[in-house]
Amino acid sequence: MKVKYPMYSWSLRTLSRRLHHFGITYTDYSVDIEEGSDSTMSLDGHDKLCGFQNSMFPLCIYGAQDTFSSRIQFLRIWTSNSNPRIIGRFYFDYLLERRVLPDRIRVDRGTETGLMATIHSYLRAQCGDVDDGSECVFYGPSTENKIERWWKELLERMERFFKIQLSTLVEDGDYDASDDNDRKMLAYAYIPEIQKELDMFLVSVWNAHRICKQKEKEPPVGVPEHIYTCPERHGGENCGFAVTEEQLREVAELTNILDGTDDFLPEDFRQECQRHLSNTEDIEPDQAPNAFLYLKSRFS
Repeated sequence: MKVKYPMYSWSLRTLSRRLHHFGITYTDYSVDIEEGSDSTMSLDGHDKLCGFQNSMFPLCIYGAQDTFSSRIQFLRIWTSNSNPRIIGRFYFDYLLERRVLPDRIRVDRGTETGLMATIHSYLRAQCGDVDDGSECVFYGPSTENKIERWWKELLERMERFFKIQLSTLVEDGDYDASDDNDRKMLAYAYIPEIQKELDMFLVSVWNAHRICKQKEKEPPVGVPEHIYTCPERHGGENCGFAVTEEQLREVAELTNILDGTDDFLPEDFRQECQRHLSNTEDIEPDQAPNAFLYLKSRFS
């Protein structure tokens, strides 16, 4: 890791943690502490597709953003973003794919983030530079979370398309939010389609667009994907820690995170849906309402 002052063996970030361990706090605002990729990951949920009182539609999004580069690390849609096991599984899946642990995570202090915080703290404690991994979990209200301010970009660029479809289903009397079967069929028809759009938006739109210079303090100017991959070109450094398959296996066994988190539908209900409509991956976004209506006609 690059250090600010090479004559000392600790970086400023490590020194700050060591002092904090002994209850010593000192802030010198004249010191420029360099950050970089995987320094802090901001995570939060998004309920705009859920409708009235966040309960009309079982379409809940959860995402993560690298605060240095503004790169979106993942976007997932599920029937819930308040279940700690589901949120923990999202984070675990990301680590399993990337094999890079961010230095810190910043989350809302809610019950849904508890298991994710446990996973991060456990793995962070094995990196050798902190005594207590929980020091690397920062809590704060959603309104101050960096990704919370990003959600409006998603709403303006993609979500409105689906919100119009969903509102039409309700207005035409085709969808009953109090009917459990309706909710499950809607999830079966919509979640795969919205996930495809989220993946496309993440890779082809947001992470590939150019961030312009702002008056107030903002991330480095440039393309998020490039900033994240080459932080040294933007005044930063690579702050992540490698995680091994063995470490991930250990934390999976400790938390049982892989048990019961594979599907958003009961197995028997999914099989019945597949019997009538098996090719959901081929459905175009504008055909999602027809897919739902077709399923409903078969279940009636």
